[in-house]
Amino acid sequence: LAMAVDYQVAGAAPGWSIQNGYTEWAATNQFRVGDTLTFTYTGNHNVLEVSRAAYDSCDASQPIQSYLTPSPIQVTLTTSGEHWFICGVPGHCGGGMRVPINVLEATSGAPGGAPAVPSTPTGVAFPPPRPNSAAGNSPVLSAGLAAAAAGALAIFTPWNLSMKKEDYKAWAATQTFLTGQTLQFKYESGHSLLALATQEAYNNCDLSNPVKTFTEPNPIVTLGAPGKKFYVCGVGNHCNAGMKVIINVVSSADAAAP
Repeated sequence: LAMAVDYQVAGAAPGWSIQNGYTEWAATNQFRVGDTLTFTYTGNHNVLEVSRAAYDSCDASQPIQSYLTPSPIQVTLTTSGEHWFICGVPGHCGGGMRVPINVLEATSGAPGGAPAVPSTPTGVAFPPPRPNSAAGNSPVLSAGLAAAAAGALAIFTPWNLSMKKEDYKAWAATQTFLTGQTLQFKYESGHSLLALATQEAYNNCDLSNPVKTFTEPNPIVTLGAPGKKFYVCGVGNHCNAGMKVIINVVSSADAAAP
């Protein structure tokens, strides 16, 4: 069997701390059964393995497994599938201390952590997105767009403050968005959807001059001309808090070309 690999968990900076970037870090690695995760930290932190629902809501009340020993904490990945880790100290998960880990079966080839060469960026949608997939197949969205026929509807959910902009960015990188497809943003009251004109307006969360304001609940967006489309929530400080996504649309004809 391949040699197991130890991964030092890291976000935008090394270690387990209140910061963003853990989803993007996880997306750059390929974890296999037998590998280990090492959480290194200073101060008052811990590690909990939780369900997907608890991960989304930062609910630390009923963990699957609690790791409360002093740093460093080492977690052995014993089963394949999706695993969800958070810090259980109040406020820390919401501050960014959570990481999704997709574990593959062990192989007899290259070392456990040697990444396979993907045909598209790994991102956060695992297993890889499938057209019209059922809710729950992706940590960020309930339906993949890759290989969907023009005009096919995909459901974008959740559109709320439980996700970080890094999550939306990483997910979008895994998708192929085609002209003619439709994308429905599903959200509860208290949110909205704006289309912005420029990258600068998107970066700065400048909501003063949107290309379009979607006023109907759960609006459906038709992806038109190729190019980058910039979508944000126009309520309060929601855009700055992470409710923003860039959709890069490519021509259906180009995508179908051999």
